[in-house]
This record gives sequence, structure tokens and C-alpha cells, in this order.
Amino acid sequence: MGRWERYHAAPGQPERGQQAVRTSLDQTGLDDLNPVVPWVSEDVDFLMDSLRSAESEIERLQSEVAAFAERRSEWMAMLSHELRTPLSLISGYGRLMLSGDAGPITARQDLYLTESAKGCRRLDAMIRKMLDVVGEKSVQESLDLGDHDVDEWVSDVLTMMAPIFETADIHLVLDIEHDLPKCQVDRLRAEQVLTNLLQNAVRVTPSGGTLKVIVRKLGGCSKAALEFSVLDEGPGVELQDRKRIFEPFVQTGSLGSQHGLGLGLAICRRIVDAHGGCLGVDDAPGGGSRFFFILPVAPGSMEME
Repeated sequence: MGRWERYHAAPGQPERGQQAVRTSLDQTGLDDLNPVVPWVSEDVDFLMDSLRSAESEIERLQSEVAAFAERRSEWMAMLSHELRTPLSLISGYGRLMLSGDAGPITARQDLYLTESAKGCRRLDAMIRKMLDVVGEKSVQESLDLGDHDVDEWVSDVLTMMAPIFETADIHLVLDIEHDLPKCQVDRLRAEQVLTNLLQNAVRVTPSGGTLKVIVRKLGGCSKAALEFSVLDEGPGVELQDRKRIFEPFVQTGSLGSQHGLGLGLAICRRIVDAHGGCLGVDDAPGGGSRFFFILPVAPGSMEME
């Protein structure tokens, strides 16, 4: 930075030579720094302006997020009202018919009306849980965990969906291990996941095809768990889409051609994750897809040898 200049002190006057060297070096350093000082000042001003701009942008984004949250709450409240009003009417008329006040019904009609009433109660509970999640609660905080019999709640889902399978001319095969332990789940949420996977499977399976539901206890795991699989006869899911398909608003392949927002699988993943499980997809033997989810076994329910 500075220029080195040689000075010779006169004999007997070393101090004068040293002082001359120091003075020359000090002056040279200051001269070289003079052009740099304005640049540093300009850089500091630029950084301060950038910081102020960033703070302003953060404040703007925070305001937008707050406004969005308010609109979302209003929208969900309106959606809840619009859904629950006709649901109450359907449920009310169903109860009226079941009571016999509207006239006699056959045993088959009684069965259908009973299943419809169960579906109404399930949908009403889902709406309430959805509002909890949209509010301050996360999915995990809204879980109502309990030890539930797997055969029972899986059978309830399949019974509820029986008319859908019949209408689509799809044959259902249930393969479930005997004496499975109970699983520790929010039963309503677990039913929601299985129902969604079955609905997707119906959409992609051709008329006359077969769906298979398999429930197994997983071995070799550090924590006991149950695996639920839904196998369809659709075109399958491309390898590059097998992660994206569980993201919100993503529609890929054959599922993307169906009506919907692409939220079903994303919601399922949140539910399964909240239980400490996992959700995935791979190839089904013989073609099609196998969607599966894993849920924990209830503590103390391993007397299944």
C-alpha cells in the first residue's frame, strides 16, 4: 500500500532518521486510504438502504399473511355452515325414516339408512376437526387417540363404501391377518385416510376390476406397527411423481384427470405423520399401484402370538 523510501540518519542522530521514516510511512498510508473512504461510506449507505427495504418487505408480507389468515378463517366458517346445513337435513330425514314415522321400511332399507346416518355423523365430525386444524390447532393437537380394533374400523369403512364398489362394478378383496393387535389412532382420522385411498383406487380401476386391501403386522421394526395397503389395477404412479403426489394441489397421471383440488393425499400424509407413521406408494404386483400407510400398535396390546 505505502511506498518504501530509504532514509539515512546522520551519525549521532538515529532518532531523527527513525522519525522521518515513521512520518513518511504514516503520510503515505493516509494518502492511499483517501480514495477508499468514500467507497466504504457508499457501501455502508447501500447496506443500510437494503436493510430498510428488507424490513419494509417483511412488514408487508406479515400484513398479507395476517389478512390471508383472517380470510381463511372466514372462508372455513362459511364452508362449515354451507356443508353442515344440508348435512343436518339429510341426517334428520334419515332419522325420521328409521324411526318408522314416515312409514314402514324393509330390512335392506334400514341397513342403507343406518349406514347413511353413520356417514353423516362421520362427515360432521370431520368438518369440526377441519375447523380445529384451520384454527390454532395442528393436526397432531386435534387427534383424539385411542386403542381401536383394526377389524372393526376397517370393516366399517368397507361397509360404508360398498355401494360405491357396487356402482363401479369393482370387486373388493380383504386380506387381513388374524388376531392383530389394536392400533393407537384417532379412529375417525384413520378411517378418513383409508377412505381416501379407496376412493382414489376406485377412480383409476376399470369397471370389472379388483381392489385389494391388505392389513399386516410389520416385523423387524424398532416399534410395533401395522401396515395398511390398498392395491388397485390402474396405470400406476410414475417414479418421479411418487413424492410430489403427496404435496398439496399436485395432480399427476390418472389421478390428475379426476375432479378435485389435489388435497386428499396431502391431508392423508399430514394425518399419518401426526400419528408417527408414514404414507407411501409403490408398484402393485401384476400392475397398478400399492398405496400404503403405517400406524403404531397400541402399547400393551401385543398378546397376539
